[in-house]
Amino acid sequence: MPSNHKRGVWAEYIAVFILLCKGYRILKLRAKTPVGEIDILVSKHNTLIAVEVKTSHSYDHASHKIDTRKKKRVTDALNWIRTQNNYTHYNSFRFDGFIIAQRRFYHIMDAW
Repeated sequence: MPSNHKRGVWAEYIAVFILLCKGYRILKLRAKTPVGEIDILVSKHNTLIAVEVKTSHSYDHASHKIDTRKKKRVTDALNWIRTQNNYTHYNSFRFDGFIIAQRRFYHIMDAW
């Protein structure tokens, strides 16, 4: 059985593939900032999007992993990234969830 880290990396690559197929532009994978990390940083049109990826045996279990603490860290990270010169031209931003559970993929736009 693969480790949690390997499973997480696999899930991120699956999410990248599906997001590319849906027309998103991948900006950064595992975007580290002084205040937190974003699993996948993408854009579509003029929107900058932080995508949090979770995998589990069930949708409910995976979605509960994106708790208040995790949301705050990702929000802080995206707010920090938005201040950097490469990203100041985006007009809007949002937070998406990407869940892999029971061999299904769920892209939740505007997850919070």
